[in-house]
Amino acid sequence: MNEVQGQKPMRWGARLREENRRLREKIDTLKKERHRLEKVIQNRSKLFHELPEPALLVQKDKIIMANEAISRLLGFTSDELEAMGIYEIIHPGSRAHLAAVHRALVVGDPAQGLHDVSLNDRSGGEIICDIHLRKFRYEQGRTTLLMHIHDLTERQKWEQDRCETLKREAIERMGTHFMKTLKDCPHHLKTGIDEMPSPGPL
Repeated sequence: MNEVQGQKPMRWGARLREENRRLREKIDTLKKERHRLEKVIQNRSKLFHELPEPALLVQKDKIIMANEAISRLLGFTSDELEAMGIYEIIHPGSRAHLAAVHRALVVGDPAQGLHDVSLNDRSGGEIICDIHLRKFRYEQGRTTLLMHIHDLTERQKWEQDRCETLKREAIERMGTHFMKTLKDCPHHLKTGIDEMPSPGPL
């Protein structure tokens, strides 16, 4: 009898071994891809943490990533911040404003700009900041808010000191001008004294 043309069908044992080989190859490929993605995530995370300005990533009002600069500013560790909700570090006077801006971003308002917001540090102190908000998709397409924070404390202190300096300079100029006027016009002073009524008998 002539042999059947083409390849003979594989026995069940051979088929099982072949299927196992394919599965092992697929698992190896998936492991390599997972390792590659983990490296990408680690590099992005490292870059985020090394940003010189304070920054947060927020999803559904939950802080999912906090860089080292925001940790230094507020006095919390990154792990502590990443266990908190965003409104836990927002000063009560700024919560309504930030919530309104956040809602506008969620519904697609393109106006992102800078917003004056006060934060609370670990001791409960108020830190006045400019916050730039940006909405984007992150990790499996989840809506995420990037908060880039600029501390205005030093600038505000400089402005207050400058204002006090200008005020002192203005008072000094007024005093100098007044004294010069009195010195240049002694007869007015004398006339004014001569015209004053003499005191009556004691």
